[in-house]
Amino acid sequence: MRKPGLTVMHLADIDFRSSCVTFVACRSIVRRWSDAHPRHAPILVTINAKDGALGAGSPQPLPFDATSFDRVDAEIRSVFSPSKLIEPDDVQGTHATLRDAVRANAWPTLDAARGNVFFALDESPAKVAIHRGERRSLEDRAMFINADERRRPRRISR
Repeated sequence: MRKPGLTVMHLADIDFRSSCVTFVACRSIVRRWSDAHPRHAPILVTINAKDGALGAGSPQPLPFDATSFDRVDAEIRSVFSPSKLIEPDDVQGTHATLRDAVRANAWPTLDAARGNVFFALDESPAKVAIHRGERRSLEDRAMFINADERRRPRRISR
């Protein structure tokens, strides 16, 4: 818990007995299973970037900011090679936006996606905006988001 990197807990200070405490350790479990089953259907891993305290007396997690989301992407990529990871840039390809690519059926087929993993940030529009930053789409990001790309989320300052 004292080492650098993201920790994995559903509720801070309560479920510290998770089977894997660090984000990298949890992703490594998924990677090992994936390596042992190379033709599996694509695995979607959803991420909740919780940073709210439980109440008086509980520790206050550090807030997620742009740097935090950069670290999440880096930790994802430290475990999964590009050949095992489906990222927004892979889907977007030469299209102007990820939305344009999806509407043009550029998402990989099931057969092409077998053996791969992809990540999605399942968060509020405010956190999605922090994750997305000033990008037009999700350039250089490892996670997909749960947002409508037709609407540009407003920036939230902290």
